[in-house]
Amino acid sequence: MDWLESGTMANIFINRICNLRCKYCFANDLATMSNVQDMTLENFKKAVMFISKESEQIGIMGGEPLLHPQFDEMLEYLRESPQVNNVIIFTNGILLDKYLSRLRMPKFKILINCNSQESIGEANYLSLKENIRKSVIDYKMKNQVCLGLNIFNPNMKFTYVIDLLREFNFRYLRLSITVPNFKLDDNYDALNYFYAMKPITINIIKQALAIGVTPLFDCNKPPICWLTQEERSEILSLMGKQISNVVLLESTCYPVVDILSDLSAVRCMGFSTGPIVKIDKFSSLEHLRNYFFAQIDIPLSEKVIADKCVKCSSHMKKTCNPGCLVYKDALNKGRHRCK
Repeated sequence: MDWLESGTMANIFINRICNLRCKYCFANDLATMSNVQDMTLENFKKAVMFISKESEQIGIMGGEPLLHPQFDEMLEYLRESPQVNNVIIFTNGILLDKYLSRLRMPKFKILINCNSQESIGEANYLSLKENIRKSVIDYKMKNQVCLGLNIFNPNMKFTYVIDLLREFNFRYLRLSITVPNFKLDDNYDALNYFYAMKPITINIIKQALAIGVTPLFDCNKPPICWLTQEERSEILSLMGKQISNVVLLESTCYPVVDILSDLSAVRCMGFSTGPIVKIDKFSSLEHLRNYFFAQIDIPLSEKVIADKCVKCSSHMKKTCNPGCLVYKDALNKGRHRCK
């Protein structure tokens, strides 16, 4: 299974409980929403049917989804549903061993968010590493597993991930520069935030490429201008025949659609405060996604995260709409200024 496969995805947030407390986690907002509880099995099936009607990838998220009290039944439903062809389980990997035997079907992918031993403790890290080993060696699932790294600090440790990639001979590394978990104010500068994360991110990209691993940006991609032409050329030369969006030939975002336990939906968790709608009011996922695009993306398309972006040709051609749209939403509501 190729992690470069194109296609859109919608996520189902089945719980808000986690066995970790990562300071950078975007799902922390989910835990503050009073109407969000564990998703019932009935609602889960409805959400799956809503997404799978269009043969899209289904993301299963939390919290830590493996902690859901009915995860066994949910997994069995996904396994037995012929209309479900592509599922991604987002997990921290600590509890993964319990479910590996049932995740071997080709329809399943597992994205493991790898945290350092210093941040999650020795016991949790050893469980994470052992479960990665089991998935690759015991269950022969290497092509179904991808490691992920959230970049949240310009000085964070990351070599443990490079070691894991090398040891288990993985092909891909999912990277995400995290959206800051603090209130945006008049002193916040989104562009400077990206540039502060640039040295460590490029270092990670180069070290991954040096061992034959293709790094891939998830959401919150930096702007095209983040890389100089020299830096882009160097990365391209290291990539060889590999294909990756880390060279930033474009930087755009499109509504994911996150479905919550009560079958309400938001554009993505960055817009967890709204607009919030019920999925049964929409005829299809495409209909719902187009609604969010019209309500959020189009109004924010003219906004920029810095004054220098206004006359940028990439912005005018709509090939660069960088970062999380939460930045632009803050601008639109006057909560902070461009710099």
